[in-house]
Amino acid sequence: GITNLAIGPGHKLLNDPDDGSTAYHGFGTRPVEMLAVTGACLMVQRGRFRAVDGFDESLAVAYNDVALCMSLHEKGYRNLQRNDITLLHHESASRGTDETPERRARRLAELSRLYELHPAYRGWDPYYSRYLKGDSQHYEIATHFDWEDETLLQTPEVCAQPREEVWQDALPEIGQVAVQVDRQVAGDRMRVQIDRMEQEDGVILVEGWAFLQGADNAGRTVALLWRPEGGGCYRIRTVPRLRRDVAAVYPQERNILLCGFVARWKLLRVMFV
Repeated sequence: GITNLAIGPGHKLLNDPDDGSTAYHGFGTRPVEMLAVTGACLMVQRGRFRAVDGFDESLAVAYNDVALCMSLHEKGYRNLQRNDITLLHHESASRGTDETPERRARRLAELSRLYELHPAYRGWDPYYSRYLKGDSQHYEIATHFDWEDETLLQTPEVCAQPREEVWQDALPEIGQVAVQVDRQVAGDRMRVQIDRMEQEDGVILVEGWAFLQGADNAGRTVALLWRPEGGGCYRIRTVPRLRRDVAAVYPQERNILLCGFVARWKLLRVMFV
């Protein structure tokens, strides 16, 4: 079966096991309605095939089967994928893949042509839930975390200078940073690591994790203290991030799954006198 994802048509449950053990609601084990099915094995009544003028020859290689199924669906017919029948198809065995620059350009041109012919289906599939990811063929729930928002920018807040020894070296153009957990600056009880720190186009990005050792870390807040070149001190609120890897390393600690943090803010060019 073919799902019309937001990024274009893709084979449903590609490379997933064929025993139904991971299939979305049994979609790999029983007949299901789909917007489109692959032309590798496709049957349609002759009269219906002719009623939609068959395959569109402007789609010489890719998406001609999808366009045919869309045309049939527009006529009110239903396309059924028979998961109870098994066939083996060596996809692209004779012509090769679309990974060369020339073939990739041809495929993208044919994708554009597909939606010229069927604009109503651009980014829409009546058999695919809008609560599933639009860029995955594996029918995954469309979870979105705050830390994934690349546009999220925090506003630095002026704060008091902490002890000198808590500052950690940063990139020269950024300055220095320190970590707070519930207003407690990094000390003996705190476990902290900064995994990533960079500055691009005037935006600073810092990622890492921090928690208070031996404490219940549920609901604790993590913030960054920032001292740019030239002096002063600013407090940056962070966005929590799930860190199963850290929780696995510290199984004795309580409620540290959300100990990860991400912060983004604008670089300030301020000189203090």
